[in-house]
Order: sequence, then C-alpha cells, then structure tokens
Amino acid sequence: MPDENGSSRLDRIERLIETQNFQIDNLRINIESLHASVSELHAASQEQGRNIDKLLATSRQDGEHIQALARIAEIHERRLTDLEGGAEE
Repeated sequence: MPDENGSSRLDRIERLIETQNFQIDNLRINIESLHASVSELHAASQEQGRNIDKLLATSRQDGEHIQALARIAEIHERRLTDLEGGAEE
C-alpha cells in the first residue's frame, strides 16, 4: 500500500508541475504580447512626437509669413493713402 500512496502522490505532483508549466507558458506568451504592444505604442508615440514637431515648425513659419504679409499690406496702405493725398500735415 505505501507504494500505491507514493505513486498517487507522485502523479498528483506531476500534474501540479504540468499545470504550473502550462500557466508559466501562458504568462510568458502574455508578457511577450504585452512587450510587443508596448514597443508598438512607443514607436507610434515617437512618430507622433516628430509629427507634432513638424507641425510646430510649420506653424511658426506660417506665422512669420503672415506677419511679413501684414507689413507689406501696411506699406501698400500707406502708399495708397499718400497717392490719394490723404497725408495731411
């Protein structure tokens, strides 16, 4: 009888080990999947950061162009006023 008890205990231990190994494999797969997702998110966020930097540079340049156009418009307005004789002193 001690042999049967020992064998049955050994079977239970082997099943527990097998279950643990299965759970460890599942956890490893989940961790690998999470790592891949985080890596993709990181790459995407870096890409978005670069896009935002480009947009900021473009908007700064657009702002400078708008200011230059406003100065040109003011100069033309003064010239028209002067031509119309509107510059009264």
